[in-house]
Amino acid sequence: MNLKFPIYSLIIIFGLFLFSCANDNEDGLEVDCSGSNISVSVSTATEATCTTLGSLELAVTGNEGNVSFSLDGTNFDLSNVITGLAAGNYSITVKDESGCTASLEASVAASDDSIEASLTVSETICGTNAGQIEITATGGTGSYEYSIDGETFTTESIFSGLNAGSYTVDVRDGGCETTLSARIRTGVSLENDIMPIINSNCAITGCHANVTSPRFNSKEDVMAAAARIKARTQAKTMPPASRPELSQEEIDLIACWVDDDALDN
Repeated sequence: MNLKFPIYSLIIIFGLFLFSCANDNEDGLEVDCSGSNISVSVSTATEATCTTLGSLELAVTGNEGNVSFSLDGTNFDLSNVITGLAAGNYSITVKDESGCTASLEASVAASDDSIEASLTVSETICGTNAGQIEITATGGTGSYEYSIDGETFTTESIFSGLNAGSYTVDVRDGGCETTLSARIRTGVSLENDIMPIINSNCAITGCHANVTSPRFNSKEDVMAAAARIKARTQAKTMPPASRPELSQEEIDLIACWVDDDALDN
């Protein structure tokens, strides 16, 4: 049986075959970059400061056609200047029109305009406001302002007349700022000031020495019950009514020691 096809049918079939092959080549073949000489380098790096972020300007050689740049290897942009960079290390990928890529590890430096500060803290005396914080600052622009409340700044680097307690110290110049923590204590001693009061008035026979709980027979016992001792002596329910009351000075000493973190000092 002889089958005869019109010539135009053969042309259509052959055309469809070529179209199919062309599509397979475009979509299925991987890019051959074995002969690519694409490379990327940093031409200009701008430091990150306290007030401005840094940037990297990149230069590409050996590319075919236009190039695009990425910090994550997925999202590419045509600009060779990457801005808005904090100080740190970055992995940069560059890709040309042929699909070939090159990578680079680059860094954005931190400028030396940051402030470094240290504190000298002087204790106060229990019941007084004789504490002091002195601030020493270096770096930055040198035109420093200081604050211990986060709102009011002054050019004076010494804060005096301070009560015992915790303070947040801020130091700033034209653009940078740093924050430190300070603690002013009274220096009330557990060994020399508190234990004599406890031993004479509380850790006695018939009370917290052998009858009433908790026991106050050691410094460890007193430290463990510090908050309770402060609360009861402030309320004047310790010592009990059968014992002489503590003086206000003794009550204040106990409160100061507890507020100083009930240290073993």
